[in-house]
Amino acid sequence: MVKIAIVDDNLLLRKNLELRLQSYPDLEVQSFSSGLQFLEEIQKVTPDNLPEVVLMDIQMRSLDGIETTYQAKVKFPGIEFIMLTVSDDDDTIFRAIQAGASGYLLKEEPASVIVQAILGTKTGEAYMSPVIAKKALNLLRAQSPNPIPTGTTLPEPLPDNLSKREIEILELLTTGNSSQTISEKLFISTYTVQTHIKNIYQKLHVNTKWAAAKLATDHKWFSK
Repeated sequence: MVKIAIVDDNLLLRKNLELRLQSYPDLEVQSFSSGLQFLEEIQKVTPDNLPEVVLMDIQMRSLDGIETTYQAKVKFPGIEFIMLTVSDDDDTIFRAIQAGASGYLLKEEPASVIVQAILGTKTGEAYMSPVIAKKALNLLRAQSPNPIPTGTTLPEPLPDNLSKREIEILELLTTGNSSQTISEKLFISTYTVQTHIKNIYQKLHVNTKWAAAKLATDHKWFSK
């Protein structure tokens, strides 16, 4: 059972999402009408009763979802946050990542995709809607502290400790593919993909999909 919290000040959208997720027996769902209410309530519960994954709206009155996420991550770093919103502008995406969000989904996504993101977050994935993933990768490229000088055409070699399959998966990660999409493209199970991703993290000394993608981008491992 995964404990889920929904934070959204729109009553209709909040209740609609809550009802959709309650149809999944492996999820225990609760909801909050504001970021302030969420922050107040999670300080009253025992560690065992804290939500494991929070679906956080961004554009809320009083305290927006990004600031709520930041404050909650400071006190409860073990809680994972997925931003669930209609906003896909670059600045909002960047601020959400900086605040500690583990994923970023558009509200138009079907419940099955949201549940996939929730479960993926529990295994260390950073799930984003495809359009958001592309924007996030562009932001990472723009933020690269050590860009390769103009005129340099040869990328740095890939680490020797990565297997052929891990290299294939890392390349797909850098273009924003989810574990489910990678499993379909490579004709292997999602569990196998997630195992390879964990091995990639260990070998590259990173903790998230986006850190691995940024490393690959910085070193131009998959430049064409």
